[in-house]
Amino acid sequence: MGDLWNLSASDNAIRLELICKVHGLEYAEDYFESIPQYLKTFQVYGALLNCFVDKRLVEKAETLVKEMNKFGLVDSSLTYNALMNLYTHTGQSEKLDLLLEDMRAKRIRPNLFTYCLRLNACVLVLDIEGMERILKRMEKEPHIVVNWVSYASVANGYIKAGFVDKAGAMLKKAEATLANGVVARGRRNAYNYLLTLYASIGLKTEVYRIWELVRSLSGKLQNSSYICMISSLVKIGDIEGAEKVLGEWDSSCVNYDFRVPMPLLSFYCKNGLVGKAEEFVNGALERQRVPSPNVWHILAGGYLQNNHILMAVEAMKKALKAHQPGWLPDWCTVTAILEYFEGHGDLERIEEFIGLLRPVASLTREVYHTLFRMYIASGKPVLSLIERMKEDNVDPSEETRAIVDGKTLRVL
Repeated sequence: MGDLWNLSASDNAIRLELICKVHGLEYAEDYFESIPQYLKTFQVYGALLNCFVDKRLVEKAETLVKEMNKFGLVDSSLTYNALMNLYTHTGQSEKLDLLLEDMRAKRIRPNLFTYCLRLNACVLVLDIEGMERILKRMEKEPHIVVNWVSYASVANGYIKAGFVDKAGAMLKKAEATLANGVVARGRRNAYNYLLTLYASIGLKTEVYRIWELVRSLSGKLQNSSYICMISSLVKIGDIEGAEKVLGEWDSSCVNYDFRVPMPLLSFYCKNGLVGKAEEFVNGALERQRVPSPNVWHILAGGYLQNNHILMAVEAMKKALKAHQPGWLPDWCTVTAILEYFEGHGDLERIEEFIGLLRPVASLTREVYHTLFRMYIASGKPVLSLIERMKEDNVDPSEETRAIVDGKTLRVL
């Protein structure tokens, strides 16, 4: 900290935010306190405020803003935007209009981001009247250019509230703004989102019309566009159309991504068509494609729905072997497999399955209860199982104690 006085305000602000990210909030607060008051500019206060907002610390943020007010540092929309973001994410949307009133009283002009935050907060709680009021105010403000994101957000609010016609009209407004200087990549991302919104209100013709706009843009179609189109067609029940789009992608893709066929595979497996999903996966395997864990997981669910339990077991084992950081299996599928093993008294296979499961997901008390019952039924000592339970930090319950016999009760 010896060079503290030689740093610019922006340097101090950047350092403060980095300290918060690397060492934690407490160290960032200590650093802030070590800065002489005359060096605590709006940038430095703003950096600490952003830390409080990221941590959802309302009281600390409000106290800091009061201090900023005392030193005359609240003279732009940035501080209010930070508070709006904080209140939205902490369920205190009733405070947002008070902030806007305070801005008007201080003659601080809201910017587009200010209004978007307020608009999205209305959508979040389905305050349709408030949403419409904010949009009208935005459209009247001479310094605000309402973008497609704002209109799409309002359309989303109408969709959630069941106002289909109003949603459609707002989507048209969103499209109209895209023609005004939005670069091709930006339009592609926008069209992808609009596709999904049109699908949400069942407008098949509009979905295909937007898809043609996507296809007309310069550059190669991205996997993200195919995902949006296929999922949209599945949503409106146009499975034949979704299969056609998938076939187009499958025949021309360079970067094979199993997220693209996932909406269709999921539909097949949930609607008794697991054979079609299996056929697609087998075709991909023949071309040396490596399915993601989610693909095997969805297949396992489809097999279960069709009472093909052993096939479900094999698919789930493949999912567990292919697991990636952050991926977790669905416990309904796992439970169904464990119940099958227990019902058939197959201790060897359940141990193999749990051996694959353990590195991927934390074993629950119910998993151990299944093992206890199977150990006891087969006459196998449970002491080693108790040790495994302790290693996994799974505490026994009264049910656990009821399952094991009196000799092992004292160990638990």
